[in-house]
Amino acid sequence: MSELLPPRTPVEYIVRQDSRRKPRVLVIVAASLTVLLIALAIALHWFWSKKAAVRTFPTARISASGLQGTLKAKWDGGVRYVVRIRPMHGSEAHFNEVLRMDPRPPISFTVRLLDADGFEICENTPVVQPSIGVDGKYDLLTGESTFENCDESAFERSSKWGMRYMFPALSDNPQSSATTTPSVTQSTRSDITDRRRVANSSSVEATLTGSDFQSGNIETLSNGSYRVTRSAEKMTILLWESPDKVRIECQGNECTATNLRTGESVHIQRMH
Repeated sequence: MSELLPPRTPVEYIVRQDSRRKPRVLVIVAASLTVLLIALAIALHWFWSKKAAVRTFPTARISASGLQGTLKAKWDGGVRYVVRIRPMHGSEAHFNEVLRMDPRPPISFTVRLLDADGFEICENTPVVQPSIGVDGKYDLLTGESTFENCDESAFERSSKWGMRYMFPALSDNPQSSATTTPSVTQSTRSDITDRRRVANSSSVEATLTGSDFQSGNIETLSNGSYRVTRSAEKMTILLWESPDKVRIECQGNECTATNLRTGESVHIQRMH
């Protein structure tokens, strides 16, 4: 006859139940930690990928000086950017001659981030450094800096960019006419022909590539650069943006530009 075991005490019962629950608790804890680690890894990956994302903005052109610029920027605790200024096709000789002048004329570029309506969000003026190409001629200006007082939300709102600049215009460099190559001479003749065509036309339609209401400058894709001649009209071009169509009408030396999208008109003068 088997011997009867004494009944379990309450303490023994609790200990036995705990020993059964421990493996299940450990599994739950391990699973929870795994989920948390995966979520943390995903969050860190999103944060660092967002931090390192580089935005490339469309090319900006300064037709009056024969320049074009590219801008790349990213958020890294601040809006860091690199701007590169190159001569447009046909303006290489002018670009090289300006940078070789002694003394060199004042040169500066203020980089401006703009929202979708063309309002300025941030601006900064970097120190630009010239570079010499393989042919021994200057072919690039590079500036790298960080926008001051420009937070991440402002950077995310920006959709385009522009420049205020100091750089001699194509027509301001007397050395260009004395040292032009055949290709530049051909470009100059074409420019003179374009000027006469605009002056003699009652109406010319152009594509806007940029505008700056503070200076009154208006840049077009193929019809050159203009400046608003009446101070009170400069604010009119505040909301003009690329690629608006502009109708340029001239009668003698008097010209007007009408934005076909907004219907606004200003008095202008050709810059070169």
